[in-house]
Amino acid sequence: MVTTGSPSQSPDLARLLDDHRPQGPVETADHERARRLLGVADAWNRSTFPLHFTASALIVHPPTRRVLLRWHVRQQAWLHVGGHGDPGETRPLDIALREGLEETGLTDLT
Repeated sequence: MVTTGSPSQSPDLARLLDDHRPQGPVETADHERARRLLGVADAWNRSTFPLHFTASALIVHPPTRRVLLRWHVRQQAWLHVGGHGDPGETRPLDIALREGLEETGLTDLT
């Protein structure tokens, strides 16, 4: 585990990274870079730092097991929902749920 930075600014994200076991050298390097990013004042802020965290949600309709995708205009592709944390947000699950609501209008996401 890389211990650089201050995970206290995003303890939920630090815990998720601590629990993750990277597979292979490329993922290990990415994992270490993500751990270092936790030491940045606001690792979720896209306007301050080119490298930053985002949160995503995979929305599945339980009865049919179908996955909801939305057209991403800039990427020109069908993608799962997600996006950037708003100022002051640091909990990945809260960000993913908010993005899911904003991008789909679904109010019963869990």
